[in-house]
Amino acid sequence: LMNRTISQSEDLADFVEKENGKAIFIKSRSDFEKLIKARKSDKNVIGAMLGIEGAHALEGDIENLDLVYAAGVRMIGPTHFFDNELGGSAHGENLGGLTDFGKEVIRKMNELGIFVDLAHCSPAIVEDVLNISTEPVMVSHTGVKAVLNSQRNLSDRQIKKIAANEGIIGIAFFDMAVGEPELPNIVDSIRHIRDLVGIQYVALGSDYD
Repeated sequence: LMNRTISQSEDLADFVEKENGKAIFIKSRSDFEKLIKARKSDKNVIGAMLGIEGAHALEGDIENLDLVYAAGVRMIGPTHFFDNELGGSAHGENLGGLTDFGKEVIRKMNELGIFVDLAHCSPAIVEDVLNISTEPVMVSHTGVKAVLNSQRNLSDRQIKKIAANEGIIGIAFFDMAVGEPELPNIVDSIRHIRDLVGIQYVALGSDYD
């Protein structure tokens, strides 16, 4: 898993290099500011930021967090579709919170400057991360229970805690997150968060592959 993670990270770095300035590898605030400036004169310039969907890629070794950071990873979701060494998935068997290893990983992610992505995490992990994270978190692609009562969607209580953390919530564009028909439900999900905590906490989290 780590070999694949590093290999894919290198693939992105190679792509950015071949684009000759038309793509910017986002690893820091200054990289992002560079992208904004570049796009004012050339809308064809794109930015790319690396994330890992599921920290099983770390193979249970905290030292691998340094390796993925060095490779350019700046966002990690603790879990994806199954439970792992960090804790429970929203789709998993135990719905557990963060393990001791999971807490160690979250604290080190805060230190390094890697965003914690709560998409696919169990409610218990969402709670644990919000209690221990010293930095804003994100939910890159999700829905809200007020629109679709799904196991992976956010409750009003969770939305309020993420907003209090100064985090951001990306609304997904597919039926498993927002229900059908998708478009009006995407709008309703965005409006729900806006009315509950404010529009500044909403992002577009399409999850289009």
